[in-house]
Amino acid sequence: MKIGQWRESILIQKNNITKDKTGNQKNVWVDYYSCHAYVNNLSGREYWEAAQVNQEASLYFIVRYCRELESMDST
Repeated sequence: MKIGQWRESILIQKNNITKDKTGNQKNVWVDYYSCHAYVNNLSGREYWEAAQVNQEASLYFIVRYCRELESMDST
């Protein structure tokens, strides 16, 4: 890929469970990693493969390898 295709800036967030003052649990999204990515819509064979398993995501992101993303679970 050409370097000019990595022009979309994305922010990856993690979902953390925190407790408020009274002890109730809350889901809070916190910033985890920011980088540039190549963003593309699913098309052709990829679209139909996703449709067979009822996936609703219609975008995929390609980012360069980094240690922060190595342990990330994308689901």
